[in-house]
Amino acid sequence: MAENETLDCYEKGNLVLNWSIVEGLDLKNIDTKKLNQYLNHLTDAFYNFIIEHELIDETFETEFSVQLCDNRTIQNLNKDYRDKDKITDVLSFALYENLRGGEEDIFGMAELGDIYICLDVAINQGKEFNITTEEEIIHLLTHGFLHLLGFDHEISQAEEDLMFGFEEDILKSLSIQLKA
Repeated sequence: MAENETLDCYEKGNLVLNWSIVEGLDLKNIDTKKLNQYLNHLTDAFYNFIIEHELIDETFETEFSVQLCDNRTIQNLNKDYRDKDKITDVLSFALYENLRGGEEDIFGMAELGDIYICLDVAINQGKEFNITTEEEIIHLLTHGFLHLLGFDHEISQAEEDLMFGFEEDILKSLSIQLKA
């Protein structure tokens, strides 16, 4: 794994999002103030989603980590853990198989796992989708977060529809929070 530097910690209720970047990653194309605002509101949206869908008891300490990384880091992770020797936009490494439907026994503390987001891909996809890099990072983070909870768009069309529907709901709630 690459060396990283912790940027910040975002909290809502008992949910903690630990944010870091690969050391030396060039952030000149990022509006860090805007990204910080998005991350604060997104943490609220994630917390509300977990509680609304009864995925984790709200009294449990829950946290996950997110690392903004470069092409080399994400390609190495993709190759090492998924046998895919290519760059991708986001990878999620869940510590639980599935938090839906009470399938996992969690006692007191839930470490959900880790999400890696490739900055270069986020920049390119932001341009392709005509959105800011910060907005694409938030989209990828939301996608990765749902994977940590056990959603998987690759297993069936019904699961894809469910996951992408929740992704859209979370992003819409974020948009409403940002306008308030």
